[in-house]
Amino acid sequence: MPRHLQLSTLLAIGTLQVSVGCIQDFAVRDGMDQPSIADLDTATGSVPEAPTTPEPTYYSLDGIVEIEDGLAVRAASSIVMSVWYDGDGPACSDLTDIGLLDDADRATLDVELLTWWDVTVSLPAGATCSGLGAPTDFQLGIGPYDTRLDPTLVALELPTDTLYGLYLRHTPSHALYIFGVAGTSEQFSGVGAPVLQPPLDDGSYEFVALHLIPLQDPNTE
Repeated sequence: MPRHLQLSTLLAIGTLQVSVGCIQDFAVRDGMDQPSIADLDTATGSVPEAPTTPEPTYYSLDGIVEIEDGLAVRAASSIVMSVWYDGDGPACSDLTDIGLLDDADRATLDVELLTWWDVTVSLPAGATCSGLGAPTDFQLGIGPYDTRLDPTLVALELPTDTLYGLYLRHTPSHALYIFGVAGTSEQFSGVGAPVLQPPLDDGSYEFVALHLIPLQDPNTE
């Protein structure tokens, strides 16, 4: 199973396990069945212990950011938050309400990114991910592609030479992660070279999670 790609520097690889199939599989996990009368232990007359419900451990982000004049347009952008079980399927997936999508300070970054935003999201009333520990504040950016993503992209039949890397950090004191890719629809089709220096060209940039992010992030710098 591939490893989570942690970027304290571009060469540091973390050891957090992630799911290969986390790109488009957003089915909600069914509830655990409870023991029936037929499950009674006839020797002791006791009911076997019910299976333990798995705890959500990871989350992922997917969506679209609209860029105009080098700036993110919050009202035209969207972010989907999904929460995942450890080594199992997703617990939920919800479209968030974006409260903040503004340029962030890049002074503490170890890599030059094309965009870097402070992001605040909230879950709408009745969201299936409510109460599962998904973060509401984080930093998100688009930057250089990292070839360590090649095996995942090749398996998904996505191009490796036209897309950008997708970066995230929970707070300025936490480690920087590359966890996915971003690009225009043309770039996901393998057309158009990525720009190497800011600003990012205007357009609609889809971003797709390739690796899962820990809900409880112990990796401070």
